Amino acid sequence: MTKEFGQPRLGRRLSWLSILFIALLFSTLSNQAWAQCNSGTTVTGTLEVSASCDGNGIKPLTLDTGGALTVDSGVTVSNDAFSGRNGDGVTVLSSATSSTIINNGTISTGSQIGVINNGVLNSLTNFGTITSGVRRGIVNNGSASLVTLTNVGTIGGAFANVTQNGTSTIGTFNNLQGAGNGSGAVTIVNSDGNANGGLPAHYNIIIRSTSQYGQLSSEQGGASMSFNIYGNTGTTLVSGVAASTLVTGTYADVLQNFTTLTGVTGTTGTYNNLSYSLVADNSHSGDWNLVVTNASFTSAATSNQSSIQNMFNRLSASATGSFGTLISNIGGLSAAGQQQAFEQLVSSVGSDVQNAGIANVRAMMSGLQSRLSGSPGGSGTEAPMAEASFKEVQIADASDSNWASFVNMNTNSNLIAWIDGFGDFNSIRGNSSAPGMHSTLGGGSVGLEARLDTDTRAGIMFGAANNYFNIDNVSQWGSQNSYVIGLYGSKGLLGGSKNDGIILDGSVMAGYNTADSNRQVGIVGGTARGETDGYSFAASTGVSYPLSLADGSILTPRAGLAYTYNYENGYTETGAPGANLDVKGNGQNLLQTSLGATIKHTFKFAVQPKDKLSNTLTPEISIGWLHEALDPRTSVTESFDGIADSSFSSSGATPARDAAALGFGLTLIPADASTTIFARYEAALSSNQTDQSVVAGLRFNW
Repeated sequence: MTKEFGQPRLGRRLSWLSILFIALLFSTLSNQAWAQCNSGTTVTGTLEVSASCDGNGIKPLTLDTGGALTVDSGVTVSNDAFSGRNGDGVTVLSSATSSTIINNGTISTGSQIGVINNGVLNSLTNFGTITSGVRRGIVNNGSASLVTLTNVGTIGGAFANVTQNGTSTIGTFNNLQGAGNGSGAVTIVNSDGNANGGLPAHYNIIIRSTSQYGQLSSEQGGASMSFNIYGNTGTTLVSGVAASTLVTGTYADVLQNFTTLTGVTGTTGTYNNLSYSLVADNSHSGDWNLVVTNASFTSAATSNQSSIQNMFNRLSASATGSFGTLISNIGGLSAAGQQQAFEQLVSSVGSDVQNAGIANVRAMMSGLQSRLSGSPGGSGTEAPMAEASFKEVQIADASDSNWASFVNMNTNSNLIAWIDGFGDFNSIRGNSSAPGMHSTLGGGSVGLEARLDTDTRAGIMFGAANNYFNIDNVSQWGSQNSYVIGLYGSKGLLGGSKNDGIILDGSVMAGYNTADSNRQVGIVGGTARGETDGYSFAASTGVSYPLSLADGSILTPRAGLAYTYNYENGYTETGAPGANLDVKGNGQNLLQTSLGATIKHTFKFAVQPKDKLSNTLTPEISIGWLHEALDPRTSVTESFDGIADSSFSSSGATPARDAAALGFGLTLIPADASTTIFARYEAALSSNQTDQSVVAGLRFNW
């Protein structure tokens, strides 16, 4: 029976041995399916591995001085041997005085070490995976120096992810692996009595969000290490690795198995405008959380910026939801970025709606005053109506029958209708309070006036104007439409001789306004838009005294006073959730004084013998001084929509309080005196404002 069954037993043994042999052969063939890395040659220059390779259990991919290795994405550098350094993935020789590794793919070993550094490795940047099946991912060995280790991928190893032994050192470790990475925290261990307990000299946590950030676990003991946030002052950015993105909140267990932080520096600090500190995690002994809060903003450069900055500082501790996120996001910006965000969030355009409304009313008031007088603050675009109806009759050369006939026709007109169009181009420079603004205004007026007696006239007018304006150096703009009705008149007094006679003039005006504002808010990715309406009122008075000069010119000094009030109703913006503002209703009072003079001379030409009449052309020049008796600065109160106690003030561009006024005009009266054509240019010039306007129109006499 023994002999009978002996042969089958031997057959069964051979069968199992065959299976084992085939498995070993398959394993060997599998390992040799990839070519040996760099053909087994030590790397002393630049090497890019673009195809997977293997050490074949013979020799790792080896670097010496000058070796610069790049492993491409999707490429694996592997090796394996049951024991000995011939099974490591990548080796840096002890003779290496400089070398670098950039891993975009996979460096792996089944039984040994993924990357072992025995010399000087200036930088190891891992975007991919470095792993060991049963041992350590990275080892800094003996007296080796790893100057900068940057890990935004995965370092794996059964014993430890990173090990330091002997007197080896890691200068800086930038790390993203941890929360949000399936492999968990990077574990650094001390082997063979490493003097620093295995820790790097500088550890910089990389943070992408509250759910993706670096975590470090260590047998720290009493070793020393500085802690910082990658991208912060004191850190150096690595090519291809962006700075951390930090917001308020708690980043749990960023340091693990640290029984004490006695040897750790930098446990508190600031990142941009956020404050952070390492705080013990009471639920996990030895673990430490990174707690980030809003620090006080200090970067404001203008009064408007300071206003919203102070509000943020007041509310930052209690801010929640989207408003809290907004403050946190601004806190994560640089000082220049915060200033830009403040400018976007403050509605300067909301304040400058006032400036636009006042400019509209004054443009139409100036048109009225041009019908009343002939000097700055009401510069005449044609022969002023009181002067034409009273003074020029007194000073006309009676020996000139043509001129006398013209005067008679002009003064005998009981009704005058007129129409004009005007444009205004205004630039107010910015200052320490608010940015400047530029505006372009256009509009027109029509009027009808009557001669009540020899030296008295009165009229009514209707006008409309549109003012488009934009804010300097920030994406904010708006427009203001105004519709007005006005009454005006003039009275000649104390006449009786060629060189006497005072002209009093006055006007009142009321209007309705509509306005819109637009404000791009890049930090929330929207455009806040608002619409409102309001009303305005204006009144003016002036006194002038026409004087006839020897050459026939007329010099008219004038002093004037003009009051303007403009009110804009409050409104709530839409279009930029989280940054829409409630703009409160506000009014503005202005009182402008003017003092100046106009000189003009009438030329007669193209005489028509049949009617014994002449066409007349009257050029004029005016100069003067304008002064704002009341503060011309505009200001409104704003608050974030739906956020209690979030109010702050916003100032608009500051108009000049004093300005020099210049004017040039032409008036053409055809021989029949039934129509008058007039045009005028005016400018108000100051150190911080340039305001230029043009007007042209027609007058019809009956």
